[in-house]
Amino acid sequence: MDESIDTLKLYVCMPKHDDNPKKRVFLCHSRGDKAAVRELYRRLQADGANPWLDEEDLVPGQDWQAEIKIAVRSSAIVLVFLSQTSIAKSGFVHREIGLALDVADEQPPNTIFVIPARLEECELPERLGRFHAVDLFQPRGYEKLLRALRVKGVLSPAPAREGNPRENAKPTPQPGESDLSPRVNPKDGLTYVWIPPGHFRMGCSDGDSECGEDETPAHGVEIIRGFRLCQTPVTQAAYKQVTGKTPSRFKGPDLPVEQVSWEEARDYCTAAGGRLPTEAEWEYAARGGIAAARYGDLVDIAWHEENSNGQTHPVGQKAANAFGLHDMLGNVWEWTADMYGEYQTGEHKDPQGPAAGSFRVLRGGSWYDRPTVVRVSFRDRNVLGDWNSQVGFRCLWEQPFP
Repeated sequence: MDESIDTLKLYVCMPKHDDNPKKRVFLCHSRGDKAAVRELYRRLQADGANPWLDEEDLVPGQDWQAEIKIAVRSSAIVLVFLSQTSIAKSGFVHREIGLALDVADEQPPNTIFVIPARLEECELPERLGRFHAVDLFQPRGYEKLLRALRVKGVLSPAPAREGNPRENAKPTPQPGESDLSPRVNPKDGLTYVWIPPGHFRMGCSDGDSECGEDETPAHGVEIIRGFRLCQTPVTQAAYKQVTGKTPSRFKGPDLPVEQVSWEEARDYCTAAGGRLPTEAEWEYAARGGIAAARYGDLVDIAWHEENSNGQTHPVGQKAANAFGLHDMLGNVWEWTADMYGEYQTGEHKDPQGPAAGSFRVLRGGSWYDRPTVVRVSFRDRNVLGDWNSQVGFRCLWEQPFP
């Protein structure tokens, strides 16, 4: 028994082993940005980096203040995550920035050490103004970050990839468009990303053997006008801000709002200055240029029956598609504007559902659903006034915010 206790004490007091601290990437962040930074921690690990995050890498019993100083000084790069919230608040994160800047001044000229990483549109603090920032909310922001890590030698050079559909799906500006960066809607406080016009094949995906009859026939659709779509499902905090109500079964400000009827979703989008997307707009945005049944590996992109633990999860934790949209699959179903109806053959421009009917279309699957349902072409339906804890929504905005 005494031997077991001694072993436990040894584990608690030992620093966590790090195979290559000089290749480490320190993640400096505020508490309010924890969910986004945790997701980036996982992505960096998956891409071969060696990130350091306090809640993941501190061992119980360590002096956390001392360990953070050690981690900063022994890291190859310090990523300083910035948002409007983190810039507005003071605290230990600012001391971490100060420590990083002190170390940066000790580096040889032109050495990458501190990288301001903006999670949303915000002004850089004056102390970080001399460093070129990376905007992670931009469609290619994460790739630019990986490039910096490769320049520093933290990552190996990227292998050549031929025919990668996600690389070919990046949105490009169209003539006459401007300011295509993600924008925060002042009415609900949520971020909306630009979805460019384009053409896609709607319905059963190529090679998908799980399609139902109502996913056929697959047909060509042209989206004539670009639009902005909410980056995540509407959160409970945003819904309360706009409506004053908290209808959800699972409670939490960053959780998707659910138990909302179609009429309530429509009214929220109207109050926020937008509307619900049509079924075609939803699928076009969900695919992000991908012809396959999903825009990534299911475990990376969606909460569903097998990994949700029977509940919703904070929005934005799973990987985004090529347009920068999170949770298009899983977490909660999403209401669309359209009545449910059968698909028609041929080519269509900005199609809408039937003019009349008893059901509205739901898309995306939820925390409750089996994986076979969680596909970009799967269609469900519900009556206008019904609601449950599996159904939420997101809004579309056709014009840039003022």
